Amino acid sequence: MASILVISHFLGCLWFSVGVMEISGWPSWVQVYAAEDKDWSWQYLTSLHWSLTQLTPGSMDVQPQNIPERAVAVMVLVLGLVVFSSIVSSITAAMNSLKSITARYNRQRWVLRRFLREQGISPELITRVTVYSDNIIKPRLREVSLSDVELLKLLPRSLYMDVVLELNDQDIEVHPFFRALHVTNRVVMQKVCNVALQQVVLSEGDVLFSLGETAHSMFFVKSGEMKYARLRHNHTWEREQLEKKHWFCEAVLWTAWVHQGNMRANSDSELSAVDSLKLQEVCLNHGAELPIARRYGCAFVRGMNELILKGDHDDGVHLSDLLQVQSAMDLLPKYS
Repeated sequence: MASILVISHFLGCLWFSVGVMEISGWPSWVQVYAAEDKDWSWQYLTSLHWSLTQLTPGSMDVQPQNIPERAVAVMVLVLGLVVFSSIVSSITAAMNSLKSITARYNRQRWVLRRFLREQGISPELITRVTVYSDNIIKPRLREVSLSDVELLKLLPRSLYMDVVLELNDQDIEVHPFFRALHVTNRVVMQKVCNVALQQVVLSEGDVLFSLGETAHSMFFVKSGEMKYARLRHNHTWEREQLEKKHWFCEAVLWTAWVHQGNMRANSDSELSAVDSLKLQEVCLNHGAELPIARRYGCAFVRGMNELILKGDHDDGVHLSDLLQVQSAMDLLPKYS
């Protein structure tokens, strides 16, 4: 739409410029329609209106009155034919693509429901599955995923890793360590995003982990809302909600960790998960280049132990999957 208005603006200016030319023996449209006596706004809007009608199926009472004006009109009509045809073909292609996606989804949805019914799945679970499919999966089918872009697979590895880095760095660089890692060693951050990062999708009510499970990943909330519940020593539950740009389970990156509470999705949510073993493998392969990782990891574990020792000795009141060690973050360089 904006491009059509820009083209129409220049064509309107051209149309008015031709109209004020003096052609011996011929009147101009400016003279015939008494545009000379009108103010500039009327002249401009009339010229713009004329140019728009040449690019679209509109109508206009202003007509060319001499040979140069007729030549310009013919040229603009040919241009309008090309522009309008391209617009129509683009809309048609988009509609056909949408119909194809919808038809494919409807077919798969029907197969899914038939399979669930034949296997004796309860109606309540069938409803949950189909609602999630309609609300989460169907909209994503209209988006272009990384795996759909075949040209990306043909890029040099370094260039492909740059693309993946920029796709994911905004999600995990809310944490100061990963932001500092990106600035100090871009290559390592590329490998973290390509090797250690995974996407986790949860529907409302899904459990991500439970109390006592062995932890394997640190998580970042990309969208939705998560609810964390931790059982305190006095047998009361401490609850907290986590939204976009929050992270949790950082401790698993630096030490063996067992989940200290339950985490479930409060709404349909998407998370980024950093696998601790793969992150450690990347860091070990670049050990000489990553003093920042060693320094921060040691400071985190040391700060975590100090928090426990300074607690009220009530079975680790400070231990939580939401644990953050500010003293370790203070060691990181400050980057905006």
